[in-house]
Amino acid sequence: ENEKAQYTLGKVISSCGLRYISEFTEDEAQAERWRNTAHEIQRYVASHCLNSEGAYAAIAGEEAVDVSAVLFPIWGFVAADAPEVTATLRVLERDYCQSDLYWRHLENFDSRKEGAFLAGTIWVAQYWIMRNDQVRATRILDAALAYSNDLGFFAEEADPQSGEMLGNIPQAFTHAALIGAVIDYKSAFQSDHEKAPNSGELLGES
Repeated sequence: ENEKAQYTLGKVISSCGLRYISEFTEDEAQAERWRNTAHEIQRYVASHCLNSEGAYAAIAGEEAVDVSAVLFPIWGFVAADAPEVTATLRVLERDYCQSDLYWRHLENFDSRKEGAFLAGTIWVAQYWIMRNDQVRATRILDAALAYSNDLGFFAEEADPQSGEMLGNIPQAFTHAALIGAVIDYKSAFQSDHEKAPNSGELLGES
């Protein structure tokens, strides 16, 4: 049904990837072609991938928003305080958030019928780390960390009603998101003389 759909996430990944690889070639003509294509994709996203509220649409020309858009400033595609990013966060907080946990958008299934997306929740925390909002970042990280098991493993999803972990476990995607967020947390909020937070510290445990 959506085989010709233009997914905003795919566009942004392509643009960022082309820009990054252009820095690692000695062929300046090739590097320039990659940079030009990256800029063309950026222009496409700006023209076609914002919804009626000015937020990043999951699919060009549509209204739904996906939590993956919080990665766009983290990847350097757009400024963290750009209007389209702040509009996206407003929509996510209003329509895709409960108890500081965030849901993803699924095109062919109602994602509210499944659990909160833990990797996406941690991406939101990482965004607020980038915005230097330690209180909000810590609160969201704590909400996600509450769904690790006794071995520190995370599942793909969490059910805030039952407290259950749902989906695949262990989910490497969730752990990778947490590692990135904790590294950024330490860099943003701790001095060189302090150690990196572990899960217990982020949860406020002694």
